[in-house]
Amino acid sequence: MAIKIRFIHPEELAAFRHTQFVSMGLNHRQDDLDRVRKTFEVDRAIAAFDGSTLVGTLGCASLTLQMPGNHQCMLAGTTTVAVLPTHRRQGIMHKMLIKHFEDAREQDKPVAGLWASQTPVYGRFGYGVAAYQNELSIPAERLEFTGPKSDLEVCFIDAEKAKTILPEVYNKCIPHIPGTNSRSPNWWTYRRLQDSDASPFLYLIVKQQGEVSGYAQFTRTSVWQKAALTTKLPFPS
Repeated sequence: MAIKIRFIHPEELAAFRHTQFVSMGLNHRQDDLDRVRKTFEVDRAIAAFDGSTLVGTLGCASLTLQMPGNHQCMLAGTTTVAVLPTHRRQGIMHKMLIKHFEDAREQDKPVAGLWASQTPVYGRFGYGVAAYQNELSIPAERLEFTGPKSDLEVCFIDAEKAKTILPEVYNKCIPHIPGTNSRSPNWWTYRRLQDSDASPFLYLIVKQQGEVSGYAQFTRTSVWQKAALTTKLPFPS
């Protein structure tokens, strides 16, 4: 049977998410749909159907992209790209991306972009590397404190204050960092500030001359490691 590519209907979101998660080897939580509807553009979601079976997914996030020279343009954020293992190597992803690009042109979005797990996959469709992401782990014994900065104040804030302060700091930085994307209020509430499965988020802010200039958002994992300690006891003289 021929594969049909089309936008999904709102009532098909659960099937869309199920296909996406099965394709990516992830667990799908049915109770997560209400949160997803607040940030996911269902009317821009594209799916591939084999008969009545949803076998491929592709979503679009409408974003504003910061350009050099303090200019901005609309960005079609490519997301949730997945095809069931039973239907790969049949050109389904290619067909969904073509429809995604056609929709982006109709919406006056001249650029499409995504965070890709594998660059070669999307390079075939005209995407190019814009930035790299790295993780760095440094053993604690290799570090030392340089001392506090006298003009900086660091303090914890609660989650309620973070909802206001973090977006304000982020928005101030956007004009100075080409490639930065806009974030809607719902994106902050239900994506960036939504507690992870590990532990509730903690928030730190940095103040310089009374003005917030930066923040840290992080979780902690408690791991107790036993260490063997020895000492030499002095003998009485």
